[in-house]
Amino acid sequence: MKYRFLLAGMALFIFIISCEKKLMEVKAKPSVSEMANSIYTSPSFISFSRDFITDFARQADYFRSAGLSTQQNELVSKLKLAGDDDAALASVFNSYGVSMDEMVARKSKVDNDILGLLTVNKQLVTYSENEICEIIREGINLGWQSNLPEWQQIRTATIRMSSNQIGMNTIGASGYQANQLDASKVWECLKDAIGIGSASILGIAGLQRLAQEGIQTAVVTVSKWLAKRAGWIGAVIVVLDFSSCVYLQAVD
Repeated sequence: MKYRFLLAGMALFIFIISCEKKLMEVKAKPSVSEMANSIYTSPSFISFSRDFITDFARQADYFRSAGLSTQQNELVSKLKLAGDDDAALASVFNSYGVSMDEMVARKSKVDNDILGLLTVNKQLVTYSENEICEIIREGINLGWQSNLPEWQQIRTATIRMSSNQIGMNTIGASGYQANQLDASKVWECLKDAIGIGSASILGIAGLQRLAQEGIQTAVVTVSKWLAKRAGWIGAVIVVLDFSSCVYLQAVD
């Protein structure tokens, strides 16, 4: 009998210690702003930001080169009719000269940027998808205002990249030079693109689960599944709005 009481007491003690440890972990978890402030100077976040900004812009550039920005409403209506039918979706995109395979491949790069960040910074997966999106947004914003040489390089690279895209893909535009694109204007467009409500569109919840399972690379088929789960319409609207914003900022 004493032995049973001893075992029960030990089990209760272990349970209490475990609860206290979990409670301490919850209390010790940084706020979204604190996490963004602690991570934006880290090499992993700086590397992520450089790749994410580049890959997101290249994804948007593909839509821009196809001239979809002026046909957004028509495209969205056709995507609604296509629903979840992969063949029908591909047919809709093909009718606008857009390859679904190329589109998913470009999206896959963005997915892997986010997955890589979550894999390296494991504490991020303890936040909700919206919190993760906000940490990314706040972190890049802090970096954008930073005087660190690494962030200055990112700002410069963004100017060159976006200028080249606009110069190549805008037909008949006049009144500006490609190298006049201001980096702060590009960031304003990207900041809006990954603002409130975009976490689900970016598929962060799915990427979060992959990171929790130790998966370090999202293959193209996974990116296609994530896009389908999040909804092609929302993803297309976000990318097209960003593309239009960058173009309008350039000609402003």
